[in-house]
Amino acid sequence: MGKNRKQSFNYEVNLFYNKYTNLCVWHTRLIDANNSDYYKNSGILKTLGIEGSANYYSKRLSGNLSFYYCHDLSAKNCYNNESEKIVTGVPHLTLNLHGAWKMVLNDKHELKLYGHSSYTGRKMNYTLIEENDFYVGEKLLFDIGIKYSYRQRLNFSIDCENILNTDNYLCGPDDLYHPIFQRGRSLMASISYRF
Repeated sequence: MGKNRKQSFNYEVNLFYNKYTNLCVWHTRLIDANNSDYYKNSGILKTLGIEGSANYYSKRLSGNLSFYYCHDLSAKNCYNNESEKIVTGVPHLTLNLHGAWKMVLNDKHELKLYGHSSYTGRKMNYTLIEENDFYVGEKLLFDIGIKYSYRQRLNFSIDCENILNTDNYLCGPDDLYHPIFQRGRSLMASISYRF
């Protein structure tokens, strides 16, 4: 086994360029009165972006930060909005932050407080007619929880998701996926015992 360090920090950053051609896409846009649904194997998408993460952990404290940004260079016949020059249903910026603190840590007891925050940028919702496409707003969500463990056998936890009860909508890449309202604040408690 390798040596366990008491604390560690690492990070990673990546730049990327993607070029997709011959994407097979189910088209449902109304172009004229005779238009009907069809598949077309001519989708083109070019994107440029950056993604990264940073992690820290020690005996009592740990954290993680991750981010993603993507810019559409060109998009054609692939669930995109021609006038806005973007792919629909995809946020171009996301951020995530996780953290945990072991407030009590000994041979018998462990009490850990943890939290999560996520940001998702706005995204374009695809509709049957391009002029009707609209943006689904950005969202910032917070979750928090606490967990108690006795001798690593008895575990009890309480979690609260979406603490601020923020409106949250999920949308997809084509007109079959209208924005769907996601649940608001939720509480969950669990208890388990490992034999």
